[in-house]
Amino acid sequence: MHAHRGDKVCTNSLLVSQAVLENGLLAALQATVFNPAVLNYVLNSFEGEFCSISKIVRAKPARL
Repeated sequence: MHAHRGDKVCTNSLLVSQAVLENGLLAALQATVFNPAVLNYVLNSFEGEFCSISKIVRAKPARL
């Protein structure tokens, strides 16, 4: 709000360019979310849940 309305609304005058902010965010996502260990955990968890649900679905009789 400082950039738009000045010191009366917000005394924090720190400004960060959008490009710097986006690059930092993308770098943090790549380092954490796209980490091979995290991806393996997510994929293994998904596979386990998918197998559990598919067993339940196959066990139910089909409705017409």
